[in-house]
Amino acid sequence: MKKILFSILCISQAVFLFGQNLLVEAKPGAGLSFIPDFTFKGSSLAAWNSIGDASWLAENDEITGSATSNSATGWLILNRSFQDVIFNTQFKITGNSEAGVLLRAQKNSEGIKGILVSVKEDGSASVYRITLDLKGKELKRERLRPASGSAVRFAAPLPVIANRGTGNGNAPAIQAKEAAPVQRPQTAYRPGEWNQLEAVLDVNIIRAYFNDTNGPNGVTDSTGNYGPIALYIGGSGEVHFKDLKYKDYAIKYTPKEQTSSRFRIQQLSDMYYSWSSAAADFNKDGIMDVVAGQNIYYGPDYTKSTEIFWRDTYSPTHEYTEINCQYTCDFNGDGWPDIFVVCFRAAPFGRLYINPRGESRRWDMYSVIPDNINSEITDFRDVDGDGNPDLIYGTSAGGGVLKYAKFNPADPTKLWTIHTVSAPGFYSAHGIGAGDINGDGRMDILNPNGWWEQPAKGKADSTWIFHSEAFTRSSHRAGGFGGSLMAIYDVNGD
Repeated sequence: MKKILFSILCISQAVFLFGQNLLVEAKPGAGLSFIPDFTFKGSSLAAWNSIGDASWLAENDEITGSATSNSATGWLILNRSFQDVIFNTQFKITGNSEAGVLLRAQKNSEGIKGILVSVKEDGSASVYRITLDLKGKELKRERLRPASGSAVRFAAPLPVIANRGTGNGNAPAIQAKEAAPVQRPQTAYRPGEWNQLEAVLDVNIIRAYFNDTNGPNGVTDSTGNYGPIALYIGGSGEVHFKDLKYKDYAIKYTPKEQTSSRFRIQQLSDMYYSWSSAAADFNKDGIMDVVAGQNIYYGPDYTKSTEIFWRDTYSPTHEYTEINCQYTCDFNGDGWPDIFVVCFRAAPFGRLYINPRGESRRWDMYSVIPDNINSEITDFRDVDGDGNPDLIYGTSAGGGVLKYAKFNPADPTKLWTIHTVSAPGFYSAHGIGAGDINGDGRMDILNPNGWWEQPAKGKADSTWIFHSEAFTRSSHRAGGFGGSLMAIYDVNGD
C-alpha cells in the first residue's frame, strides 16, 4: 500500500496552558506568562532598601544576597507597592540557604506582614504568612491553607467542620498497558543551578510555579493587603536572582475590538450558556439559523430567539457550562433538523432534541448515550461509512477509553449502540478527531496520544489497532494536554 503522509491540524482551545515547550526538557525562565511592567537591568539598587543581616549587590543584571552570619535573615525591599502582582525570576541557591520573595510586605503595629514564597536548597517550597520586626527579624511564620481549583481568584473563608478528612477524594488513575507517548516535561528543581520562580498573587490566592510547573499555593486571608515586593535570603550562603520581572496585576488591559471591513460582527447574546454552536434551517424558511446553548437565533437578522430547553445562565468567573458540544442533523428523517447536545458535566451526557416542526414550544429531549462523556471535545463524523454521522467521544468508564456511538435511523430516540475503539488508559479530555490516515478508505480516530486504525468490515466490534504518536506537547502548569478538534488533511498533496 502506498504510504500517504498526512498532516494533523490541531485547533487548540484556551485551557489555561501556560509556558509550554516542545517535547524537550524544560529550561528555567521559559514559563513567563505575562508582559512585564519592569525587568531589572544594570548594577544599581537605588530603587531598593535592605533590612536584616545580609548584604546585597547588583551587577550585570543580577542581584546577589549574601548572608553575614550562619543564620542570616535578609530582605531587599522594592520602593513600589502592589496589592495584586505577578513576579518572575530565575534564582540560584549556594550554600545552606533559603530563597524567596515576599509580597504585600505591609507595615503595621506589629512590624511587617506579608506573603512569603519560599524555596530551600533541596528544592522544597511552600507559601507562608509571615511577620517581621522593623529590622527584618522573623517573628512568626504560618503555612497557608491550600487554595482549590485552577480558575479561582477568591477563596471563601474555611468553614469549621469537625473531623475533617485529609484525603483529596480522587480515585487512583488507571494506567494504560503501554506508556502514553505524551510525557510530562522534566521540571525538577536543580540544586546549585538556575531555577525559575513565578508567583501570582490575585485577590486572596497566591500561586507559585517552579521551573514552569505547578508549585505551592495558598489562601492569604487578610494578611498583608498592600505592600512592596522583597527578595529574601535565609541561612548561611548566597542567593542569586536574574531576569527579575514584575507586573502590577491590578491593572487589566482589554485591547480595542477590531473587525475586518469585509466582515460584520454580531453578538447573539451577552450571556454565558455554552461552549459550542451549530447552524441549520430549523424553521424551514430557507434561511440558516444558529443554535448556541439552549437558544435558537433565527435569520436573517438573528435578533429573535426561542428556547429548545430551559437553562439558567452560568457565571464565567467560576462555573463551567454544562454544554460543551452541539451538532445538528435530521436524525429521524422527517425533513426537520434536530439537535444533539453533549454535556460533559452532568447526566444525561448525550441529549437528543427532536424538532417540533414549527410548534411554538420547547423541544422533547431523549437521553441516548448510556455512558458518561468526559471528553470536553467530541467529534460527529460518519465512522463506518453508512451515511449517518456518529458521535466520537472519550469516557472514564471502563478505565478511560475512546468510543463512538451510532443511532438507529428508524428510531434515533432509543439508546445508541456503543463501540469501543481503544484499550483502557488512553482517554484524553482535550483533542479528538477522525479521518482516513493510512489511505485504506476507512475512517480512523485519533487523540493526542496517537491514532487508532479502523479494522476491516466485520471486525468493527474489536479494539482498533493503536499507533502511538505524540500529536501534542504536554503542558507544564496544567494537568492535561491536547487541544480542540483534530483535523486530518493532506496538506502537501503527496
